Amino acid sequence: LIAAVLASRFRVEYTRGNLNNHIGVPLTLLSMNGETEIGIVEMGANHPGEIDFLCRIAEPDYGIVTNMGKAHLEGFGGLQGVIRTKSELYRYIAEKSGTVFLNGDNPLLTSSVGDQKEVVLYGLGVSFPLNGEILNEPPWCTLMIREYQTETIVRSRLIGDYNAENILAAAAIGRYFGVTMDQI
Repeated sequence: LIAAVLASRFRVEYTRGNLNNHIGVPLTLLSMNGETEIGIVEMGANHPGEIDFLCRIAEPDYGIVTNMGKAHLEGFGGLQGVIRTKSELYRYIAEKSGTVFLNGDNPLLTSSVGDQKEVVLYGLGVSFPLNGEILNEPPWCTLMIREYQTETIVRSRLIGDYNAENILAAAAIGRYFGVTMDQI
């Protein structure tokens, strides 16, 4: 979703499929050339230290953790291990004085973000600069996205309201980089 939004304005290269490990991240980086304006590098982990390792390869200036959950706990020793591992991205971005995009509705994410120079908040809560409201149009995920005094209806082809957070993340990142709501 982030690649689709940013590609409406920029030349984008991004992780294909789920190639998000110590082999896939370098492959994504190698797909970029002098014409690439924005690179989107997905980083996955199955053990502690892996996100930090991938950050040292990719050297991101911006970052987003979309979720922290109980999936794939075996290599992490429990949920706290998942949180520590995914927070490695936040720590790396803080070292670089970069920007973090943060779903302010997610308490695990907000409690893990640490001390960042710049945080761009989004979420379903109306207190965020960019926020959304799920409109009831089953089965599609349709949102009213609000940014300051502007409201835009975004009709996706994604099934399920659980996609709302992902759509809002892509919209927040797009707006940060100057993509218009019409392009989104």
